[in-house]
Amino acid sequence: MNKRFTIIMAIAMTLLFAASAFSAEKGTMKKGSWFMAGGWTAGFSSTGSDALLDSTGAKKRMSHFQVSPSAGYFFMDGLGVGALISFDYAKFLEVKTTEMAFGPKAYYYIGASKKDVAKGMAVPYGTVAFTYKMGKTTFGSGAENEDKTKGYDVMFGVGGVYLLANSVGVFGEVYYDLGSEKSKVGNGDWSKSMKENQFGLQIGVNAFFSFGE
Repeated sequence: MNKRFTIIMAIAMTLLFAASAFSAEKGTMKKGSWFMAGGWTAGFSSTGSDALLDSTGAKKRMSHFQVSPSAGYFFMDGLGVGALISFDYAKFLEVKTTEMAFGPKAYYYIGASKKDVAKGMAVPYGTVAFTYKMGKTTFGSGAENEDKTKGYDVMFGVGGVYLLANSVGVFGEVYYDLGSEKSKVGNGDWSKSMKENQFGLQIGVNAFFSFGE
């Protein structure tokens, strides 16, 4: 838990530093400005996967921890497009899973194109992302107890950001993930693609800034 807290604080401090180093001269969420976001799950998530079916056909459940920093550029007022990198860690009994994902992510801040956004305001948004992922699950020591995975995810989310300052805010986001992945054990062959779904909640910090006029 201390390691996770350190990661969270490092992301938050990086965003706050960036926001203080670059003033939001073009206006928060306006065309020509930039954004950074650091999000993590709020300690719970419900996951269902074809890979987690038990002998009766029922889906098992497990909790996991995820960090998802992203950064990008506003191509028009309210619409920011950038890149997402995600790290996911899960543990169920003695089974441990780590996964990295990366890809494009877009945000649309509702109402930001019609008014100036400033400290003390709350702005709702919608987001969509597509990521390529690769991961590893270990059941014990040795290659025969290692399960590698690869695939993709499409994520849809809705949330809101509250501005603590003109260029720094905190956000909460509910998301739904649809995906597909293949797996292989040790040096074996890749399996057929399996469908996945995930529903959860993220909280985090946003920073908005520009590099000049």
